[in-house]
Amino acid sequence: MVKIHTNDPVSRVVTVSMSGLVRELARIEPKLISLEGKAGTAVTAQVKIFPVAVPDFNITDTTAKDGKHIDFSLEKQKEGAKPVFLLTVRNKKESPDRFFDIIIMTTDTTPKREIRVRVFGNILP
Repeated sequence: MVKIHTNDPVSRVVTVSMSGLVRELARIEPKLISLEGKAGTAVTAQVKIFPVAVPDFNITDTTAKDGKHIDFSLEKQKEGAKPVFLLTVRNKKESPDRFFDIIIMTTDTTPKREIRVRVFGNILP
């Protein structure tokens, strides 16, 4: 809610509220990445990112919040006539452990919006 102060003697303060729907920028399937497997083996997972609010945006930058235990790549493809991004994430951890990270993708939309994908790792002995 926002209060607007006026010089009107009858309505000195007017309270205004605003509501609306926010469309998601993209649909992510699956919503998160789970890397689970034995230490020393290749553990890889993928997610697909489908543009929704803006039909054909581009991802201009991709980073990991931590990045110590994962490698990743992003590829723009087509499914039919529609664009889709394929994010592939690989485990780098060589010893048994659990970890968490977030991959942050910056888009070329105006205003700039980010897509975040959570990554959970469970590397077994």
